[in-house]
Amino acid sequence: MPPLSLKADGLRASLGCAVLLAGCGDTSSDADRVTTLDSLRVLAVRSTPADVAPGETATLSALVFEPDAGELEYAWSWCPARSDESGNFACTVEEGPLREAWAQTSPDIELPGYDLGSAPEAQFPNVLTPERLLALCGALSARGPNPEAATFACRSRLRVSVGLTVRTQQAEVTAIKGLVLLPDTPAPEQRNTNPELPADIAVVDLGARAPVLPGEALQAGHEYSLQVDVAPEVAEEVAEQVPAEEPLGVRAIPAHRETLVLSWFMTHGYPIAPDGRRSAITI
Repeated sequence: MPPLSLKADGLRASLGCAVLLAGCGDTSSDADRVTTLDSLRVLAVRSTPADVAPGETATLSALVFEPDAGELEYAWSWCPARSDESGNFACTVEEGPLREAWAQTSPDIELPGYDLGSAPEAQFPNVLTPERLLALCGALSARGPNPEAATFACRSRLRVSVGLTVRTQQAEVTAIKGLVLLPDTPAPEQRNTNPELPADIAVVDLGARAPVLPGEALQAGHEYSLQVDVAPEVAEEVAEQVPAEEPLGVRAIPAHRETLVLSWFMTHGYPIAPDGRRSAITI
């Protein structure tokens, strides 16, 4: 991909995200992305595998930035349905009634509790097959005035998501990630896998025509090039997916090649330069 260049000004620089589109003709704007790291942030939450077939267990992990390298506290949870932004993405299905309905329909299968633990990684077992989901929604909807409509609404709105709250002594942030739960186990070539990208990013000071070493501060007024080589085949071909029914977390998806988005983030500080100005910026 072509290099991304930036120029560091006297007090502060903003490093825009670079978008890598492997084998795809679409582009999107990153103007609204926050790319300066100066506070506690959850940069990404990953599920391995990326989509979870019945009987599989997703291992959940996170990329967290903490500017002071302080001790982190994790709180993982899951939810079958959430409100929108106006409801602060709160879980709209209470755990008690859900577990009661589950005990009626699948008493021999353990439903994971909403609390997934406080370790840096969490586990979520996919026990929600389409058959169990249908029975579960029927049990949840049985007391309503229109059970059939309520069952349909339940099946179409339930979307498993994982919540992660990370805390330090000074700050707290929460991230939410949707989980794709498959109705059955597809062939290996049809599975969605997490991409493996090169670990090295080349950063070059264009004025000095010299590479920048990891951790080295960027200099005010200098222009830099950032470049990484990614093989096109890293972006997977996604086959058309048209489920006969709409089970939990799955919808009709046309055939396409996935889009990979590669982002650079910047941490910034203000060490005192020999002339007394605070100007250095690091990435």
